[in-house]
Amino acid sequence: MRKNPFRFLLMLLALAAALAARLLLEGKLPMRWVVRWPVLGSLGLGCGLLLAALVVFGLAAPALDAVVRRPQRERRTTPRQPEPDARIIRPEWARLETRAQPSKACRTWLPTLLLLAAVCYVASLALWYIRGETIAVRLCWLASIVLFLLSQLRLRPLLSAIRHRLSTISHRPSAVELALLALILVVAFALRFYRVEVLPFDMHGDMASHAFQARELIYGTKRTLWRVGYGEVPMLGYAPMAVTLQIFGDNIFGLRMSAVIEGTLSVLGLYFLARELYGRRVALLAASFLTISYVHIHFSRVGQFMDILPWIVFALYFLVRGLKRRGHFSFAVCGVLLGLGLQMYYASRILLVLVPLFIAWRWLVERKQARAWLPGLLLLVLGFLFAFGPMLLYGIQSPDTLVGRTNVVTLFNPKVMTHLQGKYGVNSTIEVLREQAKRSLLTFYLYGDASTHLSLPKPFVAPLVAALFTLGLGYVILRPRRMGSLLLAAWFLLTLLLGSVLTNDAPTWPHIVSVLLPLAMLAALAVDRLWAEAEGVFGRGGRVVFTLLTVVALLIVGVSNWRLYYDYAHDIARPRTRIGRYLAALPAGTQSFIIRDPFFSHDREIRFLVGERPVADVREEALRAGDLPTFSEPAVFIVTPNHAGVLELLQQAYPGGMSREHREPTDYLAFFSYEIGAGP
Repeated sequence: MRKNPFRFLLMLLALAAALAARLLLEGKLPMRWVVRWPVLGSLGLGCGLLLAALVVFGLAAPALDAVVRRPQRERRTTPRQPEPDARIIRPEWARLETRAQPSKACRTWLPTLLLLAAVCYVASLALWYIRGETIAVRLCWLASIVLFLLSQLRLRPLLSAIRHRLSTISHRPSAVELALLALILVVAFALRFYRVEVLPFDMHGDMASHAFQARELIYGTKRTLWRVGYGEVPMLGYAPMAVTLQIFGDNIFGLRMSAVIEGTLSVLGLYFLARELYGRRVALLAASFLTISYVHIHFSRVGQFMDILPWIVFALYFLVRGLKRRGHFSFAVCGVLLGLGLQMYYASRILLVLVPLFIAWRWLVERKQARAWLPGLLLLVLGFLFAFGPMLLYGIQSPDTLVGRTNVVTLFNPKVMTHLQGKYGVNSTIEVLREQAKRSLLTFYLYGDASTHLSLPKPFVAPLVAALFTLGLGYVILRPRRMGSLLLAAWFLLTLLLGSVLTNDAPTWPHIVSVLLPLAMLAALAVDRLWAEAEGVFGRGGRVVFTLLTVVALLIVGVSNWRLYYDYAHDIARPRTRIGRYLAALPAGTQSFIIRDPFFSHDREIRFLVGERPVADVREEALRAGDLPTFSEPAVFIVTPNHAGVLELLQQAYPGGMSREHREPTDYLAFFSYEIGAGP
């Protein structure tokens, strides 16, 4: 048994320092000497504690390999046989790493499938270029992807490999692990599905615009996949939303179900990736942390931004599998996922930087052994091209359109730089970058969401998760040669740099929501190292106590996160959403009128929520001139505070009606309704 209590104490001290830094930055330490310090002093002390915790934990934490291999030796039930002479019989380790050789038939028809895939791909490009998008183009494109994947799926060797692996692997999923994974997924789905049509109560206008764009794929006259739509997002990115609108209903429930499914899939994908890199315990912990994240829960309920996460995490999972096991099929799947994922919301383009950087670094680390990756990397590129399809030609023809949204929000846009200089009260680009970096890095400890999609005045993650993720980041930074280390550190830092530091109004959480995945894995890695050290110092008793502490901590953080999110999001809404929900709740056949300016019947939130119900705009000037609308009851007028004087006129023109005030939880008056024979 390994005993080093001093190292364990150092790791606990690092955790305490990280927690204290979070509380200090939030102003929650009730000590007089802290309260008396100026803000800059508290900020500097908090950052210093975070840096110290990162370094101390990174140096003190035990290496992962020693812990992973120990159970394998304990499980050995038969004495180890002497290794045969390599001159006569190939040793066991060599046979395990040898790829199964395909049969003669496979060597003939598998290249034929690959050739057919290339022919279908070229045909899809040619037909799209000559005739535009047609059903033939789509069929050729789909055929190229299917044939390409089949060309790498050697069925008989695959089945043999699966049987061999199940009979020899010591870390195959146990019944307990599968049960825990199922429980995590059920909880993840429940937290995202519960009352999804009304929680969050607000609905951002961008969500309505995405729904209208998805409807274009269902009902539109121009149902093309290979062009850009609202926000310069490729039209294929609206396909998941279009599917759920058709299956679950053309309403807010159907709109949000796409995010619910994508959010749950991202939890499953993170489990697979973490298990491939660090083992079952880190995988289950990472999935648990992601499940209870209030930011992940929110964006898994709104209909947008989550579409990129499953593509990113599964692409990285198959990439890691390909690099570790040199499996051609894994490389092929990774390429296909890249090609499809890059046609989702534009934050997925982080893969264009992350994947080449990760491959290049692993090539430098493994050197000669990395040459075996060349066929797989070629398949990755081919899979990307096949899946990207005619969008490649569209991008060549309209490069500005394809990257237009990026140019709008980047700091290199002069308008954005001018805006931020005014916002921060500075005069130089360096000062803007410094402020952007500060807000981006401290969003996990101090700053809330600067966007209008959530606007939560709380840090990105709960205090305990923030502290653990800091420790995990220190662990991977100080071990750069490990396969997972550079991947997690680069994933986290590049997303923060490109999605927040160099993007307008940091921190904008919708742009960096994908950072939750490496963050959850880093937090899980820190818990795993503390857990392993507790086992080494205290033995079985330490394992039992730490298991109980971890379960209790997850429950407490999970309940706290859900309460925080529910209390914030269940009743807050912008006036347009509140008007739309109110009108949608009226009895069918109710005629609705909006006193126009600043709100109109064609506002996207109102138009989506109301659906086919009749809503018309009325000018205050027309009402005062006696031009009153005629209708058969029931009817309702929506009056905003700037038109409050119209209420008296409506009462005189339509006696017997009822005037209601509609207020926010903050008591802010959103609008009046004058109901004539109608009610919610």
